[in-house]
Amino acid sequence: MPETDTDGFRSCYDKLRKAVKNMPDNTKSAKIDNLSSAKISEIVPNLYLAGRTVAQNSELLREKNVTTVINVSDREIPNYPQSHPFIRHYKFYPTSDTANAKFDAFLEEAIRLIHESRLHGNGVLVHCFLGVSRSATLVAFYLISIYEMTWQGAVDFVRQRRVSANPNFGFLHQLK
Repeated sequence: MPETDTDGFRSCYDKLRKAVKNMPDNTKSAKIDNLSSAKISEIVPNLYLAGRTVAQNSELLREKNVTTVINVSDREIPNYPQSHPFIRHYKFYPTSDTANAKFDAFLEEAIRLIHESRLHGNGVLVHCFLGVSRSATLVAFYLISIYEMTWQGAVDFVRQRRVSANPNFGFLHQLK
Protein backbone atom coordinates (compact mmCIF):
# COMPACT_ATOMS: atom_id res chain seq x y z
CA MET A 1 0.00 0.00 0.00
CA PRO A 2 1.59 3.35 -1.01
CA GLU A 3 2.34 5.90 1.68
CA THR A 4 0.52 9.20 1.54
CA ASP A 5 1.64 12.59 2.74
CA THR A 6 -1.38 13.41 4.88
CA ASP A 7 0.46 16.10 6.87
CA GLY A 8 1.44 17.91 3.67
CA PHE A 9 -2.08 17.67 2.33
CA ARG A 10 -3.58 18.84 5.61
CA SER A 11 -1.21 21.82 5.75
CA CYS A 12 -2.07 22.83 2.17
CA TYR A 13 -5.77 22.31 2.78
CA ASP A 14 -5.70 24.35 6.00
CA LYS A 15 -3.91 27.27 4.29
CA LEU A 16 -6.40 27.28 1.45
CA ARG A 17 -9.43 26.92 3.72
CA LYS A 18 -8.22 29.86 5.81
CA ALA A 19 -7.67 32.02 2.70
CA VAL A 20 -11.13 31.24 1.33
CA LYS A 21 -12.77 31.68 4.75
CA ASN A 22 -11.34 35.20 4.99
CA MET A 23 -12.67 36.25 1.59
CA PRO A 24 -15.63 38.63 1.52
CA ASP A 25 -18.95 36.82 1.13
CA ASN A 26 -19.56 38.16 -2.36
CA THR A 27 -16.44 36.39 -3.68
CA LYS A 28 -17.25 32.95 -2.29
CA SER A 29 -19.84 32.09 -4.91
CA ALA A 30 -19.40 31.57 -8.59
CA LYS A 31 -22.60 33.51 -9.31
CA ILE A 32 -20.60 36.34 -10.87
CA ASP A 33 -20.52 36.21 -14.66
CA ASN A 34 -16.89 35.32 -15.23
CA LEU A 35 -17.26 34.53 -18.92
CA SER A 36 -16.56 38.07 -20.05
CA SER A 37 -13.04 39.41 -20.32
CA ALA A 38 -14.48 42.65 -18.93
CA LYS A 39 -15.09 40.96 -15.57
CA ILE A 40 -12.61 40.61 -12.73
CA SER A 41 -12.33 37.41 -10.69
CA GLU A 42 -10.83 37.23 -7.20
CA ILE A 43 -9.02 33.90 -6.97
CA VAL A 44 -7.70 34.24 -3.41
CA PRO A 45 -7.80 37.40 -1.30
CA ASN A 46 -6.18 40.29 -3.20
CA LEU A 47 -5.30 38.21 -6.27
CA TYR A 48 -7.39 39.01 -9.31
CA LEU A 49 -7.54 37.46 -12.76
CA ALA A 50 -8.95 39.27 -15.78
CA GLY A 51 -8.48 40.33 -19.36
CA ARG A 52 -6.92 43.45 -20.84
CA THR A 53 -10.17 45.45 -20.61
CA VAL A 54 -10.14 45.27 -16.81
CA ALA A 55 -6.48 46.31 -16.70
CA GLN A 56 -7.53 49.58 -18.33
CA ASN A 57 -10.40 50.24 -15.91
CA SER A 58 -8.85 52.63 -13.36
CA GLU A 59 -12.01 52.93 -11.30
CA LEU A 60 -12.33 49.17 -10.81
CA LEU A 61 -8.63 48.73 -10.04
CA ARG A 62 -8.80 51.46 -7.38
CA GLU A 63 -11.95 49.88 -5.93
CA LYS A 64 -10.10 46.56 -5.57
CA ASN A 65 -6.96 48.28 -4.19
CA VAL A 66 -4.88 46.92 -7.06
CA THR A 67 -1.38 48.38 -6.94
CA THR A 68 0.42 45.62 -8.84
CA VAL A 69 -0.40 44.62 -12.41
CA ILE A 70 1.20 41.72 -14.26
CA ASN A 71 0.61 41.51 -18.00
CA VAL A 72 1.30 38.10 -19.58
CA SER A 73 -0.01 38.86 -23.03
CA ASP A 74 1.89 39.38 -26.25
CA ARG A 75 1.08 43.11 -26.32
CA GLU A 76 1.96 45.79 -23.83
CA ILE A 77 -0.68 48.43 -23.14
CA PRO A 78 0.77 51.75 -24.39
CA ASN A 79 1.74 54.20 -21.63
CA TYR A 80 0.21 51.90 -19.05
CA PRO A 81 2.09 52.77 -15.87
CA GLN A 82 1.97 56.51 -16.64
CA SER A 83 -1.79 56.48 -17.22
CA HIS A 84 -2.42 54.64 -13.93
CA PRO A 85 -0.30 56.50 -11.32
CA PHE A 86 -1.70 54.47 -8.41
CA ILE A 87 -0.07 51.33 -9.84
CA ARG A 88 3.18 50.88 -7.91
CA HIS A 89 4.41 47.78 -9.71
CA TYR A 90 3.80 46.94 -13.35
CA LYS A 91 5.46 44.03 -15.12
CA PHE A 92 5.04 43.01 -18.72
CA TYR A 93 6.16 39.46 -19.47
CA PRO A 94 5.64 38.98 -23.22
CA THR A 95 3.91 35.62 -23.61
CA SER A 96 2.19 34.22 -26.68
CA ASP A 97 -0.87 32.02 -26.28
CA THR A 98 0.75 29.04 -27.97
CA ALA A 99 1.51 25.58 -26.67
CA ASN A 100 5.27 26.16 -26.86
CA ALA A 101 5.35 29.49 -24.93
CA LYS A 102 7.34 29.16 -21.70
CA PHE A 103 6.85 30.69 -18.27
CA ASP A 104 10.17 29.63 -16.75
CA ALA A 105 12.08 32.81 -17.70
CA PHE A 106 9.91 34.99 -15.43
CA LEU A 107 8.02 32.58 -13.19
CA GLU A 108 10.04 33.00 -10.00
CA GLU A 109 10.07 36.81 -10.26
CA ALA A 110 6.33 36.95 -10.98
CA ILE A 111 5.41 34.67 -8.07
CA ARG A 112 7.59 36.71 -5.72
CA LEU A 113 5.99 39.98 -6.88
CA ILE A 114 2.47 38.61 -6.46
CA HIS A 115 3.20 37.24 -3.01
CA GLU A 116 5.02 40.31 -1.68
CA SER A 117 2.23 42.60 -2.86
CA ARG A 118 -0.43 40.42 -1.25
CA LEU A 119 1.53 40.21 2.01
CA HIS A 120 1.43 44.01 2.17
CA GLY A 121 -2.35 43.94 1.74
CA ASN A 122 -2.31 45.21 -1.83
CA GLY A 123 -4.34 43.88 -4.71
CA VAL A 124 -2.65 42.18 -7.65
CA LEU A 125 -4.14 41.88 -11.12
CA VAL A 126 -2.75 39.21 -13.44
CA HIS A 127 -4.06 39.65 -16.95
CA CYS A 128 -3.59 38.54 -20.53
CA PHE A 129 -5.79 39.49 -23.46
CA LEU A 130 -8.98 37.69 -22.36
CA GLY A 131 -8.07 36.37 -18.91
CA VAL A 132 -8.48 32.79 -20.05
CA SER A 133 -5.19 30.96 -20.67
CA ARG A 134 -1.91 32.77 -19.97
CA SER A 135 -3.01 34.69 -16.89
CA ALA A 136 -4.90 31.66 -15.54
CA THR A 137 -1.73 29.61 -15.92
CA LEU A 138 0.39 32.11 -13.99
CA VAL A 139 -2.19 32.23 -11.21
CA ALA A 140 -2.22 28.40 -11.10
CA PHE A 141 1.59 28.42 -10.82
CA TYR A 142 1.24 30.84 -7.90
CA LEU A 143 -1.26 28.55 -6.13
CA ILE A 144 1.04 25.57 -6.64
CA SER A 145 4.01 27.48 -5.25
CA ILE A 146 2.41 29.25 -2.29
CA TYR A 147 -0.47 26.93 -1.33
CA GLU A 148 1.35 23.73 -2.32
CA MET A 149 -1.54 22.58 -4.51
CA THR A 150 -1.26 19.91 -7.15
CA TRP A 151 -1.41 21.16 -10.73
CA GLN A 152 -4.91 19.74 -11.16
CA GLY A 153 -6.08 21.19 -7.84
CA ALA A 154 -4.75 24.61 -8.80
CA VAL A 155 -6.39 24.58 -12.24
CA ASP A 156 -9.69 23.39 -10.77
CA PHE A 157 -9.55 26.07 -8.07
CA VAL A 158 -8.94 28.82 -10.64
CA ARG A 159 -11.80 27.48 -12.79
CA GLN A 160 -14.15 27.53 -9.80
CA ARG A 161 -13.42 31.24 -9.41
CA ARG A 162 -13.31 32.07 -13.12
CA VAL A 163 -15.27 29.60 -15.20
CA SER A 164 -13.76 30.86 -18.45
CA ALA A 165 -10.22 29.97 -17.27
CA ASN A 166 -8.78 27.43 -19.68
CA PRO A 167 -4.98 27.10 -19.90
CA ASN A 168 -3.90 25.73 -23.27
CA PHE A 169 -2.45 22.22 -23.58
CA GLY A 170 1.17 23.37 -23.51
CA PHE A 171 0.58 25.43 -20.38
CA LEU A 172 -1.14 22.50 -18.66
CA HIS A 173 1.90 20.38 -19.48
CA GLN A 174 4.19 22.98 -17.84
CA LEU A 175 2.01 23.02 -14.72
CA LYS A 176 2.52 19.27 -14.34
